[in-house]
Amino acid sequence: MIPNISTRSIWLSLTLAAFVGCGSKQCGVDEEIFKRFSPQKQEEICSLYIKEEAEREKLYEKRRLIEEQNRKLKLQNENLKLKILYKKYERYGDADDIVDLSLRGSIEYRSKRYRIYPVEFSIARGEAKEACLAYRHGSSCFWVAYQGNALLFNIDPDYEKRWMKRYLIEGDVRTSRHTVAIPVDSVRAATIDFEKDGKRFHLTLRIHRSCRY
Repeated sequence: MIPNISTRSIWLSLTLAAFVGCGSKQCGVDEEIFKRFSPQKQEEICSLYIKEEAEREKLYEKRRLIEEQNRKLKLQNENLKLKILYKKYERYGDADDIVDLSLRGSIEYRSKRYRIYPVEFSIARGEAKEACLAYRHGSSCFWVAYQGNALLFNIDPDYEKRWMKRYLIEGDVRTSRHTVAIPVDSVRAATIDFEKDGKRFHLTLRIHRSCRY
């Protein structure tokens, strides 16, 4: 005869099941342990399991919504700070505080070279931005930063901000041996070559004086 088992015993079994391993489970309990219970207790275990799973799902969804809201607020705040920075430079900055860039060239991948579609964008001193280059069979992205008097191509973006696509630099930019630095005050055109994710970028850069001033 199978003895009467309390709810506390059920939860002890559930806790034990978490340490049993990755074997077959039934209602969250290792199958061999589950078989020891009477049909009534099996039904009770499954009912508790379903209830707990539903509560966990609610908590997960609530946490997901809060995290998504926080991400949107962070993005809005970052965009606002960048907007203020641009306005400040437009009113009080030097001619090189905001520069317009154009990129042309090709991407070499697995011994094949693909010509990219030309791209143009602006970047402010103190900003990091993701640049994406499209070619016939896809696209590839890398990060550009404007720090001090140099444009830094192919940096390692801030880990917590890389999803933002653009953000303000709050400290030293992380570079690697594949980072290319171009001095803004003395260069208006340059050839840039670097490697990222197994792809070799061959780019022609042109730096344009901004017409904002």
